[in-house]
Amino acid sequence: MKVLQVTRQFLPSLGGIEIVVDGLSSALRNAGHHVEIVTLQKIFSTNDGAPPHSVVNGISVTRMKHWGPKRYPVAPQVLRYVKKCDVLHIHAVDFFVDFLSRTKFLHKRPIVLSTHGGIFHTNWFLSFKSVYFRTVTRQALKKVAAVLCVSPQDYDLFSSIVAKEKLHLVPNGVAVGSYGNVKKEITPGLIVGIGRVAKNKGIDRLIHAVAKLQITHPYSRLIWIGPDQEGRTSKLRQLAADLGISDRVEFAGSVERNQLRSWLQKAQAFVCGSSYEGYGLSTVEAMSSGTVPVVTKVGIHPQIIEQRKSGFLVDSHPESIAEGLRSVLDLDESSLHAMGENARRASAGCSWESVVQSYIGVYQSVLKQ
Repeated sequence: MKVLQVTRQFLPSLGGIEIVVDGLSSALRNAGHHVEIVTLQKIFSTNDGAPPHSVVNGISVTRMKHWGPKRYPVAPQVLRYVKKCDVLHIHAVDFFVDFLSRTKFLHKRPIVLSTHGGIFHTNWFLSFKSVYFRTVTRQALKKVAAVLCVSPQDYDLFSSIVAKEKLHLVPNGVAVGSYGNVKKEITPGLIVGIGRVAKNKGIDRLIHAVAKLQITHPYSRLIWIGPDQEGRTSKLRQLAADLGISDRVEFAGSVERNQLRSWLQKAQAFVCGSSYEGYGLSTVEAMSSGTVPVVTKVGIHPQIIEQRKSGFLVDSHPESIAEGLRSVLDLDESSLHAMGENARRASAGCSWESVVQSYIGVYQSVLKQ
């Protein structure tokens, strides 16, 4: 089977979707299928360009020029590459699903869409997004053969505009093997967060939470790892300074995988204060390293975390986040290790080896339609 993955951004851009497309492509190739990737040539996080053609982790990648904003980049030349595949798999709700669904009469390829949270990651233009989702997106998805919802939250959202027979609850896989052999060497008080520096990540709430910890846990500090595409870091640093904890909050930016492994090896806790997550990839990666998560009740978190056994589920306000972090920081060494190992075991069910057959099953079903 020949599968074409279409995604707005791909490696070396680092983000949840990019990592998922990389992991899925490798898993499909290992299962004996041919996979190619089509994406945009411009890397939004750096404004650099990438080669038009390359091979990344053994997968052929074609990159196209585009016009328009990064939230809705327009690249109609994607149509040139579609007829090479048996199945067309689009990642996220954007121009590609709108355009390729409307040109299906030309390319005649079955379309599979992975939701990745839809378009509601923030309240930015929320009224417009709601109207767009109920009209334009609803119409586009009539031409899509299958919609893969990466979380129960997404399933509930898309069930309002998509026929139930098209909906599939197929969670993302995670390369848990990348961190599964991490041997913890914990630095007391080290709290790690991972992801883009974006509004929906609630990093401001995490900074307030760390400030609340300073009375009882003055050694605690937050390391945030991930790129800043929106220029938010300076304001967040100022917030930390205003709260008197500028020396307790660090932004590491994008790091190589080995450096990320090192931070997770040392972390006493992983934290996510997001108000919205399509899935929760970074949380599962952190759990696979044996790091105890303190995370909000979004995305896949409620399904994989057993409260006080493999982590802590908290509300998205600083007091609740601080209480969850305090619970981890107060654990004795034996209890912390046991909870970390429970988290590691819970993450194993999210491996690509465990979930790739679900994707293959959907592909085979749409080819029979």
